[in-house]
Amino acid sequence: MAADIDRYRNFAATRVAQLDHEDRSLRNWLLWVRIGSWPLQIISIVFPVAAGSLALDSDGQGNLVSVFSFVGAAAVALHRGLNCEAYQSALKRTTQAVRSIIEDYECLGALPDEKVLEGLRRAEARLHELRATSNDVPPRRRRQLANLVATAPFQAPVA
Repeated sequence: MAADIDRYRNFAATRVAQLDHEDRSLRNWLLWVRIGSWPLQIISIVFPVAAGSLALDSDGQGNLVSVFSFVGAAAVALHRGLNCEAYQSALKRTTQAVRSIIEDYECLGALPDEKVLEGLRRAEARLHELRATSNDVPPRRRRQLANLVATAPFQAPVA
């Protein structure tokens, strides 16, 4: 029984390492999504205001007004079309869920031996639920996760 508990704890440590990698990847992706959406938001605000100011001053600046208006409208359309706000929210939720599951696995080391298997099953169930409901995992990372699972030295116990 003690050997099984050690295997379960080793498996939890492996999961923590895998999920830490995933957490870093999600946080980096979220950073790039935020960085990419800032210019779109700024352009969508500044350019229409500049176009309006030029239109008020209209000393033959009609061509410049139309360019500013078009660029501002394109930025708004791109920001909405890419669904940046919803995607950022989904990434934040996924990052928080992964962080919470990591903590579940880390807590297994502090549990009494008789509760380790139950805690491991609960953490695995939460991870499985996250995988089943998460639709924001980019294809390359999904392939990496599939490879990690395929090469895992130990499979989680099944209830």
